[in-house]
Amino acid sequence: MRFPQFIFLAAMMLATSANADAPKPATLLGGRIEFMPPADWSVVKSPQSSNTVAIYMADDHDGYLAIAVLPDNAATTPQAARRILVQLRINHKKAGQEVVEEATVEKDPRFAMRIHERYKTKDGKVADETHLYRQVAGRVLELDVQSVSDDQPKIDATQKAGEDMLLSAVWKTPAQKEK
Repeated sequence: MRFPQFIFLAAMMLATSANADAPKPATLLGGRIEFMPPADWSVVKSPQSSNTVAIYMADDHDGYLAIAVLPDNAATTPQAARRILVQLRINHKKAGQEVVEEATVEKDPRFAMRIHERYKTKDGKVADETHLYRQVAGRVLELDVQSVSDDQPKIDATQKAGEDMLLSAVWKTPAQKEK
């Protein structure tokens, strides 16, 4: 009868190790905003409990995700979108970057705003970049998703990783933070 007990213990050890490897949520804004970063991405800027920004890099360095809690007065109105489009043009001009595809607002019901653009980086790669905005309990979160891959499925996977991360963001009340 020792054999079934061995199987039970082995199954328990496997379950425990699987839980240890499970992705863990990260937090911003003093732990009030919780989100799930992609499991296979490296932390570039750690989301300290009081920070408002966290940055993640794909293991192949072809993509990054930057999530930020914007100031209390941030808006996701059409006027705000126009200001962002103008600022992106100014930023690219100052950086001497060739714009491949002008920043445009795209409709996506999952997000308050979605802005997509493509431009050449300093080393000549084409950056496919999307700026996503979502409200969580009255605060605006911005997620910048960038891929410099030439492979469209890879670009799509980076985009999905960013979308999933932003969509996972939730507001945690003090009671929820303790759990």
